[in-house]
Amino acid sequence: MNQAFRKRPDEVGLWEPIPKSVISSEGHVVYTSGLQWHMPTTSGRFATLKFERIHNLRFRYALMRYCVHVIRTTSAVSAYSSWVDCHRFLLLPYPEFNRADIADFELELISYYEKMIAATRQEHKLYQVSSTKSWYLWGCQYLSEVGFNAEYGNVLEALKIPGGPKGEAVKNEDVDAGPLHRIYELQPLYNALHTTTCTKIAEYQQRAALALFIAHGRNPANLSWLRESDLINVAPGLDEPCWVIRYPRIKKRLLNPRDDFVEVQLPAEFAPYIQDLIAANRDFEPSDWMGIDPEGFDRPLFFNHNVNTAAAASGHCGAYFNYESAYFSTLLQGFVLRHSIVSPLTGMLVHLSPRRLRYTLATNLVKDGATQRQLAQILDHTDLQHVQVYFDLAGNIVELLDKALIGPYAQMLRFFKGDFIVPGQKAVNEDDLGKHIPFIYIEDAQNIDLGVCGKHSLCALHPPYSCYKCPKFQAYLDADHEAVLLHLINEREEKFRSADKRIAGQLDEIIFAVAQVVEKCKEVKAGAA
Repeated sequence: MNQAFRKRPDEVGLWEPIPKSVISSEGHVVYTSGLQWHMPTTSGRFATLKFERIHNLRFRYALMRYCVHVIRTTSAVSAYSSWVDCHRFLLLPYPEFNRADIADFELELISYYEKMIAATRQEHKLYQVSSTKSWYLWGCQYLSEVGFNAEYGNVLEALKIPGGPKGEAVKNEDVDAGPLHRIYELQPLYNALHTTTCTKIAEYQQRAALALFIAHGRNPANLSWLRESDLINVAPGLDEPCWVIRYPRIKKRLLNPRDDFVEVQLPAEFAPYIQDLIAANRDFEPSDWMGIDPEGFDRPLFFNHNVNTAAAASGHCGAYFNYESAYFSTLLQGFVLRHSIVSPLTGMLVHLSPRRLRYTLATNLVKDGATQRQLAQILDHTDLQHVQVYFDLAGNIVELLDKALIGPYAQMLRFFKGDFIVPGQKAVNEDDLGKHIPFIYIEDAQNIDLGVCGKHSLCALHPPYSCYKCPKFQAYLDADHEAVLLHLINEREEKFRSADKRIAGQLDEIIFAVAQVVEKCKEVKAGAA
């Protein structure tokens, strides 16, 4: 060890005392008189700085002083992160340093910093020590008498900390953590979402949470801070309402999560799920209102009737009835379990989380042609570099379709939502030849009408492909839908091999819709035989 890093004289009597309470940058009172400090957080989970775990008294005092500084100048959450990192990287791996009788704190602190840096560098995780570096540099400036060496501070200051990895699950297309498969995993979720019935408050919450995560891919804390008033009809005078969700913006260096909002259109099919949850909230009252007047109180959309104990411990009254962020993963997993949604890719229940649904939304938007700026706006990113990972993978997301899975999963996926017309049955608009849907791509084929469009107004779809997903399409059971299916599969394979994977991927849903019709025709013919 460099002998220039010498121990300073002990000046314990000159140390500044820890204050009894601190006003955080967000405006919350944080009580700091004991050895457990409860931090108010946007996530709603416990964030307690447990200084009784630190037996090295100089280490404890210096970290307390630094956390007071971070609470005042940055945020209570950042102070919690600093405590976690310093405890995790300097004390847990080296318990011999966490003793009250350290002989030479200054030299040993430097020694264990060197060990920490060497270990994280060897594991290619040097990015993890950013907070501990900041603590030491602050200590050099304000706590040199405790044992922070200015010369070693210069060494640390010159150490370049790389950025952490971004989007690893997306890059690896992990079947348990990456984007959901658009056909085999996402569509069964849609089907269950639209057919489920709710009788318990948790079931209403499951359905509403899944709908919002699928539609907008927000983070759990966004939903935790939603209020019932954030569902807004922006066209109250029209026959058809136009619903938006007003999401509180988090992670934008705001003092309060509800200081700023972004309004996002909510699909009309999902609006009843949110309204049903609001109605269900009225059937339950908390046993303790924690001093809040229920009259005029804007309830959280996801109303925690048992009270958030972490918020109560920290005195964060604005979050008393918020759920912690982890609760939303529990809701999603509960929905999968209740409906027994199995992924054909893993043979197990779909591993569902808010993060996976966010990845899924982003990758599907890329496949559908969204620009970087559009995707960043939809995901509420202020920097385009955060969405680059999805575009780096845009050409590799689509896979060659497994023909063996098309038939078995066609009926389960239910992309076809129209009606079937048996021989002798009259279809809506059958007398209007302009409403008949022909298939003209097979040479020398005669009378290969596939069905009839049941829509009375002008249709904007492009027959015959898109008709198979339209609820107004009336498919003839005796038509040669199998020829259509074979043609589409061949066309998709040709697009895939010619590197036009985006177009190939866009045919998937139509292929499964046609396959569903083919399977239905086989059932009817088998029953008639």
